[in-house]
Order: sequence, then C-alpha cells, then structure tokens
Amino acid sequence: MSSPQPYHTMLTSAVTHKHMEDLIQKVNPQLSSETGWSLRRVVLSKDAISSTSQDVVLWTQYSEESSSPGNPAHYYGMVLSKTNTEGISNTGEQDDETESSSTNQLLISFYLAYSTWDGRCLHVDQFPSREECPATVKPVFLLQSLAQLAIQLGCRRVLWMQKGDPNWSFVVNDGLTPTDGSSSKTSNVIKPETLDEWLILKLDRKAMESYAGGSSSDNGSQASEPAAEATGEALDRPTIETKIQQVCADLQSTSSSSLKWRLVLEQSAMGKDTNSIFKLVQGLAEYENEPDAVQCRARDYQLDGSGSHPLFYCLLLEDTTTTTNTTCGMAFFYFGYTSNDGRFLCLEDLYLEPAFRQKGGGTLALKALAKIGMALECSYLLWTALDWNQPALNLYAKMGAVVQDGLKISRYKDEELLRFANAGISKS
Repeated sequence: MSSPQPYHTMLTSAVTHKHMEDLIQKVNPQLSSETGWSLRRVVLSKDAISSTSQDVVLWTQYSEESSSPGNPAHYYGMVLSKTNTEGISNTGEQDDETESSSTNQLLISFYLAYSTWDGRCLHVDQFPSREECPATVKPVFLLQSLAQLAIQLGCRRVLWMQKGDPNWSFVVNDGLTPTDGSSSKTSNVIKPETLDEWLILKLDRKAMESYAGGSSSDNGSQASEPAAEATGEALDRPTIETKIQQVCADLQSTSSSSLKWRLVLEQSAMGKDTNSIFKLVQGLAEYENEPDAVQCRARDYQLDGSGSHPLFYCLLLEDTTTTTNTTCGMAFFYFGYTSNDGRFLCLEDLYLEPAFRQKGGGTLALKALAKIGMALECSYLLWTALDWNQPALNLYAKMGAVVQDGLKISRYKDEELLRFANAGISKS
C-alpha cells in the first residue's frame, strides 16, 4: 500500500467544497438509515469564530451567497444532525445560538494546514467526543470520513490536538496479512501516532506585543484581548502581503544586522524562491538526520503557495553582504483557526543554515512573526518544540511563550492514513 498520491490541482475553497459535498452524498444514505443521523455542510462565517462566543459556535446553512470572500479561507465545517422522516438532515428553524447549542446538532470543523516535509494537512478543530455523540454514531466513523476527505484533497496527514490519549484507536479487520508471520488474516489495530516528545507553545497577543513591541493593531485594540475574525477586513493575499512587507521593512530599519528577512511573493514563487525553500527544507531534514523524509518538491510549494488564498506563507533570510543576497534561512507559517479563539498564526518551521546562526537572524524572525500576528489580528502565535531541547525552551520562556501542558498532537499520516480511511467501520 502506497502513500497518498501527488496532486496537481490548486486547492481553492470551491474545490474543497466540491469534495465535501461528494463525501456527504457518499456517506449519508447508509449513515442515515443505520443511525438516524446525517451530515450537512455549513459555512463558518466571521461570526462563527468570534472570540466573544467562547461556549457557542455559530454557523449558517451553506449557500453560495454565504460563502463570501470575507469568511475565513481554508476553515470548513459540517454538522451532524438528526434526519427527519423524509431522510433529510434537519436544519432547524431556531436562531443560530439555539441551533448551535442543541444536542441534536454537533459541529465538526477543520482547517487546512501545511507541512514543509509532507505538504497539505487536514487539521481537525471541533470534533464531538464519545460522550457528545449520539449512541448510534461512532466518533471513529466521523474521523474516518474526514480521513477520506483529506485523501481526496491531496493531504498526507490528518491531525488534531487534545489532552490525554486519543480514544479513536480501534481494532478492525483491514484484510492485511498479520505482521507476526501467521498465515491467517486477522484484525489489526490502526492507532493514531501521538507525538509525545513534541511540546506545543503559545504566545498570546499580550506576550506578542511585549516581545516584539508596538501596538497590537492598527485600530488600537487592547493586546490582552483575543482577536476575532470579524474585524471588518477580509484577509485577501494583497492585504496580507502588504502588512507582512511593512513588518519586515520596519524591523530592517531598526536592525544593524547584515541579515534581512523578505516575504516570498506570488510573482516570485514561480522562480528561484521555491527552489530555495526546497533546499532549506532538505537542509533541515538532514540536520534532523532524516534526509529521505521530505516528500514535497519545489513544484508543490509553487502550487500551494499560489493563488488568492495560499496554504502557507514563507519568509526567506538573506545575507546582504554578498552581491547576490545569498538565501540562508526560512520561516514557514500558515493561518489556523479555532471555533473559540478565531484566527491564529502557526510557525511550521524556522531554519537557518549553520554558517548563519548566532547572528540574530532567528530572533529577527520570531519578532517579525509576533508583529505579523498582531498586524493581522491573530489571537496567538503557535509552534512546537522538542521536549529535550532545553536551550530553545529557555529562549521561548524568555519570550513569554507558554507550554500547553498536557496538550499533544495526534495524527494519521501516509500509509496509516490510507489504512485508516479504507478500513471497514460500521456507522453505529
């Protein structure tokens, strides 16, 4: 069994919506007949992730009109709801707050993330627990449905963050020959991988402002208040690029370092920049003693870094003492979303070539990302670190970053993702 196949199509919202509708049409007939519940797609509007609604998620019934440019890019939702007597998913007539808090409707939300090594990822946000799910519906079936969707979208990972061990592992007859050498086929445990050595760190808005300096936003909002998506300004690519470029220019004007960070722009992504990203990612893999682990190529960064809503952004570090401005580092990041806190900035990888370390480039990158997070109204800056890397953890603590105690990343990836997605699971 091989890994998910390479993809060749830009992942726009329209493409994702089409695959979601295909999945819903595929699973609903049997899901409804066996459990009395069914899935429908919803739009997570700007109000849906307002930080003023900590305990209530708002959504709207999907329509082409409600899928507007002002809604969060790459943040998607489905609702599990009671099927009415005609076999149609109940949308309900109550207002948004009543609808979202009803025990007859459960939200499943996710956003599209990006790995420098593996490319596209589906990151689960809201997901009903075993206790929240109706007795007739297995949470693992819902997660498997997301895994099937992820493969259709060209993702090599499905991942989520939670405290404690995942309760979605299960025993299923996947039809494969056992690894113990026995001749008979048997049930095999398909368990998600939990990244126990990785810590999740968060720099909230107050800490971002304290670390990087400057006001928390152009409109004067308080740094201690979480940001909301509903700021009145759609996050299109020109807006994002303008603000990031301004941050980089401001930092450069106050720095005496010969190293400078610049944003990879769409018009340059077709040329040498994606080759530089690939070279740096490969350098990182070799530094971590996994030279063969990188599945992405320059063409993948080119495809997924293009369009009006790219899946990631990247800063490249340049040494200005050379005539050609040698590229020597990268800060690779994307936007994530949660139903409680809204938009946040996720640093996927920060890497500097060995000859250019201890020269202030890493500090400049972290300050740039903190300023970018404030400028783009993100609720926090998130990243991961190995639990044994004490020097780095000491630095992050001085920045004001807080380790999210007990919070772990779990995932299915590559062959295990395919096994999980294709395993036989009853709906009820």
